[in-house]
Amino acid sequence: TAQPYTTTALTRGGATPPLAPFARLPPESEKLVEQYDAIWDDGVAPEVTLDFDCQHISSGEGLAMWLGGLGFFATLYQVVKASDPQSKNPAVNRKMDGVG
Repeated sequence: TAQPYTTTALTRGGATPPLAPFARLPPESEKLVEQYDAIWDDGVAPEVTLDFDCQHISSGEGLAMWLGGLGFFATLYQVVKASDPQSKNPAVNRKMDGVG
């Protein structure tokens, strides 16, 4: 005889996975005020979207790191441009496209 196939938790040999250890917040009943635009609310625990975790890094050091990153990519662009990538392109250029 054919056995019926079911996918309940009891036939799989166990209970459901453990539920999350937090309670969900009830959905908002009215629109949020405009000042809450920097609040990330995923329904569990609202938090400020701007992180202030790196208070040990000064503004000058942060600016230096940011400019260093921009300088890195500008240097990378110049190195690639100096290697003449157009001459290494195996495709036909636009001047040779004689359609029409």
